[in-house]
Amino acid sequence: SDSAGRRYRLPIFFSEAVTQVYFKRPSKRKDKILATRQKGAFETEIAAINSLFSIVDVYRNIISILGKEFVSPVADGAFMNYDYYIQKTVRTYADTTYYIELYPLNPNDRAFKGLLVIDQRDWALKAVDLRMNSAPGINFVQDIRIRQEFSRLNGQWVLTVSDIEVDIVDMFGKGKGAKGRSAVYMYNYQLNQPRPDRFFRNETIEIDEGAQIKDNQYWVDHQRTPLNSSEQMVFKVMATLRQATIWRIYNTGLDFVAGG
Repeated sequence: SDSAGRRYRLPIFFSEAVTQVYFKRPSKRKDKILATRQKGAFETEIAAINSLFSIVDVYRNIISILGKEFVSPVADGAFMNYDYYIQKTVRTYADTTYYIELYPLNPNDRAFKGLLVIDQRDWALKAVDLRMNSAPGINFVQDIRIRQEFSRLNGQWVLTVSDIEVDIVDMFGKGKGAKGRSAVYMYNYQLNQPRPDRFFRNETIEIDEGAQIKDNQYWVDHQRTPLNSSEQMVFKVMATLRQATIWRIYNTGLDFVAGG
């Protein structure tokens, strides 16, 4: 940001993947990566960036994000931490939907403020839009936003969108901060077709041959939402930046210090 408080964003890292996920109760899971690509300022950011994000389960009493624990607004006994207000009620011939605003009772609690959208037929979540409490005392984190959407499939409610955004405050002075976002879209669910246990015994993450050489048309066909301007810009910015001699010297020196 400049002296007038205007903020400017420079995209430095972008990653996306198309993955088949297999899950079997209670905890068996296997990921098969069909396509992946990333572009960034350094060659090794992907592990650091991905470690910041995971798909959170708002149905758990405690939501863990960035290594910190927040009280879920639908936790057992959550009335001890939240106030709830019905914003509106939408009735159709088939169902009723409640839009409920929530606010933490204590601004210092590790809790959220935002909106719950609840299906009256099953008392299930249809959507959530949550932001971090005003002053929970988390170093360097200015804001956390969690947006999720759910759909009813064959009598079961499944997660279809999980979008997490983290705003890092100015750590280095001169108005420099960072923003990270992880958006996951889940589709083509197949329920009650269990794989045998031996299917989960090998690698929990597999990468298809050719996953890293998909053309641009593949990504256009498989993206659930089009890339916004800043996401598209990261490819152009990084292509230009990598050609700069001073950047190659800096990047090589950093790799040497970090990895020997």
